[in-house]
Amino acid sequence: MQRRSHKKSRGGCLECKRRHVKCDGGRPICLLCKIAERECSYSSSILGRQTLPTPGASPQSRSTSPSVGIMERNPPVITEATNTDCGLTASIYSPVNLTHTALIVHLLTTKELFTLGDSVPDHAGGITYGLEIGLSHPYLLHALLAFSARHLAHVHHEPSIFPSTDGAASEASGIYTQQAIALQTRAIALFKEACHGSVPVPLNQSNCVPILLFSSVLGHHHLADTLAKRPAGGLEPFLSHYTHCIEMHRGIYTIARTAWPMLLQNERLEPVLTASAGLTSREPRGSECETLKMLFSSEQDVCGHNQEYTDEAERQACLTAIRYLQVGFDAILAANTADGQAATEQSRYHMVFSWTMLVPAQFTRLLAAKRPETLVVLGYYAILLHYARGLWQVKDAGTYIFGIIEEYLGPAWSQWLAYPRAMIRGI
Repeated sequence: MQRRSHKKSRGGCLECKRRHVKCDGGRPICLLCKIAERECSYSSSILGRQTLPTPGASPQSRSTSPSVGIMERNPPVITEATNTDCGLTASIYSPVNLTHTALIVHLLTTKELFTLGDSVPDHAGGITYGLEIGLSHPYLLHALLAFSARHLAHVHHEPSIFPSTDGAASEASGIYTQQAIALQTRAIALFKEACHGSVPVPLNQSNCVPILLFSSVLGHHHLADTLAKRPAGGLEPFLSHYTHCIEMHRGIYTIARTAWPMLLQNERLEPVLTASAGLTSREPRGSECETLKMLFSSEQDVCGHNQEYTDEAERQACLTAIRYLQVGFDAILAANTADGQAATEQSRYHMVFSWTMLVPAQFTRLLAAKRPETLVVLGYYAILLHYARGLWQVKDAGTYIFGIIEEYLGPAWSQWLAYPRAMIRGI
């Protein structure tokens, strides 16, 4: 039998070849570049080798006509030049990158992408504004395209009414997932280069809008990824992913608070930010969390153990998290908003996304330590997720999260999970 040819290390990524080290060829970023936190050429070149189906094509059309929906074989990577005149002459005759164009069209025409975001009446106008800013801030453009690819991965992962085409759809979903990873990796690398290079750039009037938009898009992407995780091992590995997601979202909140006066000067963002602040600053009205609050009463004896908190700041942090949960329940259960207008889907489910930004750091630390009381709080958050199960980012995450919490806490905490159990399982 003829021996298979051996690929030598000179076929590795550009960075490893430049440093004359053996590359493992890992995609979308090789191991050495990942460890050293260097930019890997694979994270961008992977885009040029993938063949993607057209987002609008059905699985049936893809399976019956191999030529339908096939993108160009070697699309050029997105230019990183911030000056639109730079390299114009050299690129004017380059072929159109249909892969990225398809992602842009999907962004502009698919309203459900940001259903967990703030209410923006003009979806296409809002996305267009983000893309315009992205032309001069490539990290934002890459983040938007990554999220578009992430949604397409979801679309093609859904079961088809034509079972015979599910294999092709699954393959397309995998390709879009890899593209989303590659684009997101590149977006983060570009952001670090632009804002945290040799001379860190402070938050200012010129960069606060693209940085906030980038952080928000990245946050939506990360939450969708986190809620889709079903790691082996149950609660502990999932909680590790989820608390990391909370910490990322807290960074978004910190950026918004720091740049708030500057952001309000932007006429496109001011109405959205003001409406968002109005939703999160509402006083809780309902009683869904009254039993939950008893867990954090200094007079309550839970499961035979005195739960009096020696650290009042921790107790208040947990009560703050509960307060925002109740605001979320109020928004979901109310037929109308305060001004009498029908609640939009975005305002109804606003707290599903915002809760991860607003919970205090002390609460996150207690959650990471798997304090039983905070896990019960997370069980109530699972109710919010269950209400939002029709959204593509959420699906059955509420049922899953409640299940692993209930299994971990066991019978001793069953009474405190009675309300979430009834709401999620109908028991």
